[in-house]
Amino acid sequence: MELIPKQETGKQYDNIKSVKCADEFNAKHKYSEACNKLFNISDWCKTGDSILKTDFCLCDEEGKEVTRDPKIGDFIRINLSGPGSVTGKGFDWVKIEEVVTKGEENDYEFTSIKVRPAACPLRKVDLLLIF
Repeated sequence: MELIPKQETGKQYDNIKSVKCADEFNAKHKYSEACNKLFNISDWCKTGDSILKTDFCLCDEEGKEVTRDPKIGDFIRINLSGPGSVTGKGFDWVKIEEVVTKGEENDYEFTSIKVRPAACPLRKVDLLLIF
């Protein structure tokens, strides 16, 4: 499994943080906290110290806001500072392609969410309203 795909076009940004813990118990607790933060997409805006405000929202396959853990096929609605995308209904969108949680293999655990830029899922709803 390719955890991080090779960057082929566009900009790349890798965000990595490591924490050293006193013992295995504390390490597992920190890891659990990090996983909770990763899955709580609507609170991602609270983790940065940036002057620019960016809001994130977990949405289902139709673009409706949901409050649950992310799953494959969901979308993340991104509201960047400044004018939004017309085609994205004022937002940028990414679609969740993969959610991976691996247990203690080779003395480590990992959790990841793989996303890819996507078209606005709200257009599907608009088309249904027209007909």
